Amino acid sequence: AAFASTNELFFIRCDGMLYKVSAATGDGLPIDGASFRKQFKDLFSPKIAGMAELDGKLYVADPEKNKLFVTGTAELTFARSIDLPAPTWPSADRQRSLLWVISGEKLVALDPDGKTRYDAAPVAKPVALSVNAGRMAVYSAATKRVHVFDCTEPGKLKPLAVIGREWKPGDTGLGRLQPDRLSGQGSVALAAGGDVVVLDGGAPKLFKADGTFVRAPMPIWGQFVGCGWWTGPDGKPELQVAGLHQTHTMVLDLDKESWMPGTRYSLPTTNSTTVAAFFTAAGRNFVALS
Repeated sequence: AAFASTNELFFIRCDGMLYKVSAATGDGLPIDGASFRKQFKDLFSPKIAGMAELDGKLYVADPEKNKLFVTGTAELTFARSIDLPAPTWPSADRQRSLLWVISGEKLVALDPDGKTRYDAAPVAKPVALSVNAGRMAVYSAATKRVHVFDCTEPGKLKPLAVIGREWKPGDTGLGRLQPDRLSGQGSVALAAGGDVVVLDGGAPKLFKADGTFVRAPMPIWGQFVGCGWWTGPDGKPELQVAGLHQTHTMVLDLDKESWMPGTRYSLPTTNSTTVAAFFTAAGRNFVALS
């Protein structure tokens, strides 16, 4: 998605379908005749990886074609493109009229004409990027954390904070869920006030600007829900619930009548990852697959 300075939102699907809506009302805005959507057939690959708006232009990153596709927000043709190795997650620095993009192992800052003005490699294996109000958040698959920088001097990024629990040697991420632990895969959004939202494994996690964890909803696929009783760390029974294809659970706190983070577990490689039930036997916890 891309937010335009004209208070419009643009969304694009991996099949090349573009949508335009009002950020104020959520109503669709005409693109093609009376329709608020437009199909671009055979232009993009199915691997679209982000979109941004800067100075009246939309940029769509296509890492498979090694291109940034560009169009004005008025004509919406994507007739122009910029050659760039494996571009992903473009993000606009409006104050400095720069478009930051992940390109392979480094970050590249382009001017509105597509010329490279700066490049940097502040973290290893960057997988997501967001820029807002003089700050830059970069999600690293190597550290499995989000690194926040001051980017007011684009040629000299200054570290400000690190988001997410540190992974130490021997950590597996299995066992009792730690909501502030990130997986190293997903996307990131940076608010103007500095708060950071990480979409991690399909779950949005909110952190303050200084890295303090705030909250994380526990989304679950409501179809084919597996549930059952496990013995918890304190030796007491816990009602575990997991959604389709999920490898973590929610636990119902019977005393407080509320949900809390459960357990992360691993599953063997199999054609079935649908959890049917949880149970405890002979002092061990088990997951039954269907």
